[in-house]
Amino acid sequence: MIRFIDNGNNTIKDTRTGLMWSQDASTPTVGSCTCGTMTWLNAMGYIACLNNANYLGYNDWRLPTGEELVSITNEGETPYCEWLNGKGFTNVQPYWYWSSTTFANFTGLAWAVGMYDGNVYDDDKYSLNYVWPVRTVSRLLDNL
Repeated sequence: MIRFIDNGNNTIKDTRTGLMWSQDASTPTVGSCTCGTMTWLNAMGYIACLNNANYLGYNDWRLPTGEELVSITNEGETPYCEWLNGKGFTNVQPYWYWSSTTFANFTGLAWAVGMYDGNVYDDDKYSLNYVWPVRTVSRLLDNL
């Protein structure tokens, strides 16, 4: 079974999880939504900006959970960024990406996942990391 499907609209569906990812993983500039690495709070604002801009025709983008970010990697296919770029994604960086998951023992930290080797790190929310928008897609409707 093919794992990643290019939807032809700059999004990619992961058939394993049913998640839809933006094809460009570089935290691109979209209208007034500025690009690059950013703090966790700015990442939340960036996602809100993408939704206000109806990015790629959708307004329900969100930060992935830590578990979702880990799920996009593939054991034994390091560096993950190169593997993912070879699967139809573009600009996957070999650095850290923010998750929406706050560290349980200290709310000043959130989980980040490295797209070089898949390491998971509890990072200070003031650190600068990439953002990779995701949305949940109904598997039932998507299979029609």
